[in-house]
Amino acid sequence: MKQTLIGGWRKWKAFSERLGNIQARIILTVFYCTLVAPFGLWQARVADRLGIKRPDGPSYWCERATTDSTLEDGRRQY
Repeated sequence: MKQTLIGGWRKWKAFSERLGNIQARIILTVFYCTLVAPFGLWQARVADRLGIKRPDGPSYWCERATTDSTLEDGRRQY
């Protein structure tokens, strides 16, 4: 009797593990398709994090001061 129950329990665990993997894939796919992907598409369409799409905005370009550097100055850097 005990061996029958142990065998049934092992079969049930194997079946439930396979079923859980299938359910997890389905649930995560639905979650991604309904929440994550539309939000990402919306952010890509609306957000301008680098300010590239701002045609009339101020320029943040900084002029670099010229220096008379030599090759030896470059070698002395840390």
